[in-house]
Amino acid sequence: MVRRILRSVSLTVAAAPLICFVMSVPVFAGSLVISPHTTELETLPGTTSSIVLSMENGLERSHSFRFLPSQLADPIDGYDSFPDLSWITLVSGDTLLAPGEQTWLTVEITVPNDESLIEQKWAVSIDISCAGESLLNDSSIILVTVGQAQPSNPEWGIGGGIAAVCVIGAVLWTRWKDRQRSEWTTGLKTKHWLE
Repeated sequence: MVRRILRSVSLTVAAAPLICFVMSVPVFAGSLVISPHTTELETLPGTTSSIVLSMENGLERSHSFRFLPSQLADPIDGYDSFPDLSWITLVSGDTLLAPGEQTWLTVEITVPNDESLIEQKWAVSIDISCAGESLLNDSSIILVTVGQAQPSNPEWGIGGGIAAVCVIGAVLWTRWKDRQRSEWTTGLKTKHWLE
């Protein structure tokens, strides 16, 4: 019985410094809020697509954050590594955020005009690192799918052209008829309207 009491006391004494350390680390005083954590982006070859990430400093003091694109450490099923990180542009530099302050990061992804890229799927990470506080580092994942542009349906174009010709013809015929009636004061009773 005495051994159990001594063991409980010694575990409590040993755990006390660890609990104090954990409570003093700034990460646990608040949090870094990134939204969204995962984004699905569909794009086409030869285009530039963009998404906006938001980040809020929910910590108790100001921190400087840096944003960098990088390959994922753990692959995602169905997605390959991003072929070239130079296709990604981040519209932001280092950002100093005060407690409770929010910022937005625009991520632009330019896919070259290459048909061999159609139907490929890539995963890329936008890493957010905090200067001097490695425990605050986080990331947002972008899942990119390269699609194929749908060809325009020629039937819609033909149908639209026929409808436009019909409308224009009806308007011109109505105006011509109205002009003829205004020139012939007797209207439909004249020989002109009987022909």
